[in-house]
Amino acid sequence: MDPSDAVSLHALALAVDIGPDHWDRQRAQPVLLTLHAHSDLAPAGRSDDVADSIHYGHLARRVLALQHTPFPSIVHLAEAAAAVALAFPPVHRVRVIAHAPKLLPQAHSLSVELESSPDRVPGLSLHINELALHVLIGVNPPERIHKQLVVTTVSFLGLQPSDPPFPHRTVVARLAQHIESSAYLTLEAFATELARVACFLDGMDLVTIKAHKPSAVSFAHSSGVQLTRDRAFFQPSPS
Repeated sequence: MDPSDAVSLHALALAVDIGPDHWDRQRAQPVLLTLHAHSDLAPAGRSDDVADSIHYGHLARRVLALQHTPFPSIVHLAEAAAAVALAFPPVHRVRVIAHAPKLLPQAHSLSVELESSPDRVPGLSLHINELALHVLIGVNPPERIHKQLVVTTVSFLGLQPSDPPFPHRTVVARLAQHIESSAYLTLEAFATELARVACFLDGMDLVTIKAHKPSAVSFAHSSGVQLTRDRAFFQPSPS
């Protein structure tokens, strides 16, 4: 069996209550779910019979039924979607990506990626996508006077699902406060310091920062940097 074999649903649209939306209203909001249900596709490849595989229509209907249940957070929804997929007998592993575009007012979206199987603890990453704020950054004289747009994605890696919802509003407020008060010459220093702040948030240890400036290069969409750091990177080395 090839471990990459999978039946996938891409951007399945739900309207589901996953906690307050970006206007602090408790109501259903849009969530896009992508699922990769891993199973052996060789039998269906030989027989040409959907009965030997996962019927993605049935899978979609069962996942869509989740929108009638309120969830404390987007992570809990992703866990429930993973459980639905794992209930199909051929599935031995599932990867779920849940994308909430109306959860954060300062960012494009919040998304989670969860991978689960019956014999392992689920792995989780959480992404604050395209946090758009204006900051002083750059080496040119005008850049030291006028703030410019910096778009940042912060990914928290290696998390474990837990009952308390991820405090996304508190985290974004902390990150936004730091970003707006920064005055770095380079994106490298900006991203490194933001990684340090993110790594020392409660329960966080490993982060990836993607930061780009749309206005930096005239004939490019943007210029940017990407880096991954863990908490140990910022701790003093033993003498």
